[in-house]
Amino acid sequence: MTPGFTRYLIDACTRLEMGFHFEEGGCFGFAIALHRAMKADFPESTLAMSKDGFTHAGVLQGEQFFDHHGASPAKERYTSVSTENTLVAFALDAGRTEDELDADIEMARDVIGLACEIFLRCVAAGHLHDNCVP
Repeated sequence: MTPGFTRYLIDACTRLEMGFHFEEGGCFGFAIALHRAMKADFPESTLAMSKDGFTHAGVLQGEQFFDHHGASPAKERYTSVSTENTLVAFALDAGRTEDELDADIEMARDVIGLACEIFLRCVAAGHLHDNCVP
């Protein structure tokens, strides 16, 4: 995952009107889906949780934290979560049900899939720049 690809994630969230859903409880499902999509190409990536008292989850890859907002410097704000089951336990403790979490993961997969489609349309059109909106 590159910070540049995240613009397609942001666009997909906007098009599907999902951005706010992934702000709070939905962040767990988005993190799980994003990590599943990233781990084949980026095996060093890990699930992550915020450490500042605000409940938020995403994926750490190197010095970057990825979520539905894109990429941001990880700094000391996030900590790795050892396994997907650990993040699921955090989600359940935060009030998500298993059914909600499964639905969140599926919605996030839709967003990630649309982001990939948008990216491929830009590649096919020869437009790999910040202003590519097919």
